[in-house]
Amino acid sequence: MVDSWQESGTELDFNGVNFLMQKVQVSLRSGQRAGHRFCPGRQYDAIMPASGTLETMIERSLETGQKFMDAHLKRNDVA
Repeated sequence: MVDSWQESGTELDFNGVNFLMQKVQVSLRSGQRAGHRFCPGRQYDAIMPASGTLETMIERSLETGQKFMDAHLKRNDVA
């Protein structure tokens, strides 16, 4: 998705960013459900156990994505 936008030479517009972030969040939540079902408690990185579990890493990513969306909406006078 991102590659096709970059190849088109157009800048991401407001709706494009919203669409992309929603797709990212849906993908992360799907991965979170799969991880919870098939490998609960699995370390995200066995070399760096302090990074937490796969589930905690996805949770952090979702939180970061929400902060990004909040800032994006505020910057565009939507929130």
